Amino acid sequence: MVRRKAKLNSAVDDLQHAMALNITAQDWARIETAYKQKLSPALRNEIYATTWWFMSFAPSEANAEAVSAAVDNLAGVRKAGQEFLDLYLLNLNSEDGSAQLVAENFEIQKRHTRFHADLTAYIKACDCALKEIRNPESHGWRSGEMWNLWIRKLTEIAREGK
Repeated sequence: MVRRKAKLNSAVDDLQHAMALNITAQDWARIETAYKQKLSPALRNEIYATTWWFMSFAPSEANAEAVSAAVDNLAGVRKAGQEFLDLYLLNLNSEDGSAQLVAENFEIQKRHTRFHADLTAYIKACDCALKEIRNPESHGWRSGEMWNLWIRKLTEIAREGK
């Protein structure tokens, strides 16, 4: 059995394809033939909205980043933040006091404390994000899921319309 890679439950995508959704009169005629009924304006609106939703999100399913890649990227960013903080603290506490001297010269002693706190918070945020994306319950997109949701919604619309 082929094991699928887990994907994140979000992706950035260009919505131009959904924005350009145009169902022509000929398209509506084919849809009515498939539904075996004349469609009211309200049903057409529901079908249009559901199809627009599908076209908006289906590409995200295909383009969603694999969890393993996201973990690798985030772990690398977190590591860089930690290394930067370690280097900053080492320089701040060095014998020549170069970081301390710079701070005094620019009257930004308080900024050292703020910078340290912000960088520490950044590292903790990376840790929280890593914990979340490693949780299988956070994994979202499954191949074909958007298609299945779209078809189910269209089927519901057809049932309600009869």
